[in-house]
Amino acid sequence: MAIRRYDRKPEGRVHQEDFAQAVGLPPGKKYEQITYEVMARLVRRFIDEEAVDELVRRLVFTIASGNADAHLKNWSLVYPDSVQARWSPLYDQVATIAWKAPARALALKLAGVKDFGRIDRATFERFAEKADLDEGRVLEQVDKTLERLRKTWRGIAADLPIPRFHRDSLLEHWRTVPLLRGVGPLESA
Repeated sequence: MAIRRYDRKPEGRVHQEDFAQAVGLPPGKKYEQITYEVMARLVRRFIDEEAVDELVRRLVFTIASGNADAHLKNWSLVYPDSVQARWSPLYDQVATIAWKAPARALALKLAGVKDFGRIDRATFERFAEKADLDEGRVLEQVDKTLERLRKTWRGIAADLPIPRFHRDSLLEHWRTVPLLRGVGPLESA
C-alpha cells in the first residue's frame, strides 16, 4: 500500500504532534489523565470553535465505528505554517469491535463514561457541560454526523470488501449502543 504523508510537503516537513505530546504526556500514558472534555477545551483555546465541531464529529465517528482504541496518540495536530495548529487528517481508525479481545469501550472517558453500552445522547449533553460548550451546537454535530454516517453506510455497504463478521459486528454495535440505536438501524429493514 502506498500512502501520501500529510506531514510532508515538497518544501519539507510539516510539524505534527499527537495529543499526548501536546499535553506533555509520555506514550505510555496515552490512555490516561486526559478526557475528551479536556481535549475539547484545549482545542477551542488553541484552534477555534470549528475545530471543536470537528472533534465532536470525529468522536461520533469513533463511537459509531466501534473504535475502542482512539487514544491520545491517535488524535494529532499539524502546524502547516509552523505556528497555528489544525487537526491532522484522521488516521488509525479501526473498528475494534470486530474482535472479541479488545474492550468494548472508548479509550478515553467521555463525560465519565467509557463503556459503549452506556453512551447515549445525555452523555453528549454532559460532555458539552463539562467542556463548557454550547449544548445545542454539540448535539447538532452529533445528529448531523450520525445521519450522514447512516446514509453513507446505506449507499456503500453492499460494495464494501469486508468480512461478514466485521459487518455483523458493526450492525450489532449499532443495535446495542444507546446513542446509535436512538437514531435507528444502520441498515434498512
